[in-house]
Amino acid sequence: MAVNLNLLLIEDDPADVLYFEQMLKQAGVNYALTVIEDGEEAFEYVREIDLLAENLRPHFIILDLNLPKKNGLEILTEIRQFPALQAIPVAILSTSEDPKDKSKASEQKAMYITKPPSPDNFLPLLETVKRACQDAVGDQAIL
Repeated sequence: MAVNLNLLLIEDDPADVLYFEQMLKQAGVNYALTVIEDGEEAFEYVREIDLLAENLRPHFIILDLNLPKKNGLEILTEIRQFPALQAIPVAILSTSEDPKDKSKASEQKAMYITKPPSPDNFLPLLETVKRACQDAVGDQAIL
């Protein structure tokens, strides 16, 4: 039996959340998805993740750069402050192509993925998520 892949998606655009969920379903990924829609809620949740048992923590965090209240880079900084969370792969997802944003994400050991312009282009994102999750939990994470 496949392992549930615990994914944390921090995204304020309901359409992008829907695209992401559809992409995972179409790929046959066995997942549990937690969605948080604003930066302050994400900040609080990150602190709670650190207290969770290892098997309940996300295997992968996808983080929108432009969020209400606190931006993705601020949340990434918070994630990297907790030793128990440092090994969790994080991807910053944004429409921005700004080299400064990419550099800041890279400095904190996060992937930077340009948000696809349409749902049809979410496949490269799925492949990135699958590879990172397989690295985190092994091949059994994918059906």
